[in-house]
Amino acid sequence: MFDFVDLAINREKQLKGYSRAKKNSLINQVNPNWLDLYGNGKIEILASPKKEPD
Repeated sequence: MFDFVDLAINREKQLKGYSRAKKNSLINQVNPNWLDLYGNGKIEILASPKKEPD
């Protein structure tokens, strides 16, 4: 679980450094219609966290 959180934080820091045009390009690749993925309950996790061993 902690590995996933670390990866998410590192990705957010990486994205923060991107230009507005690059951020828009990433959004267009995943959500070309710019749908409100939070407001309509369609939140999807694009990367699954690693499973912890049993």
